[in-house]
Amino acid sequence: MSEARGDTAEHILDQENAAGALIDHALCAGGHHGDVGEPPLPGR
Repeated sequence: MSEARGDTAEHILDQENAAGALIDHALCAGGHHGDVGEPPLPGR
C-alpha cells in the first residue's frame, strides 16, 4: 500500500507543478507579451 500512496503523492505533486507552470505561463504571456497565439480563457 505504501507504493500506491507514494505514487498518488507523486501524481498530486506532478499535477500541482503542472498547474503552477500553466498559471505562471498564462500570467507571463498575458502580462508581458501575448505571442502564444491563444486568446485568454473567458472568465479567468
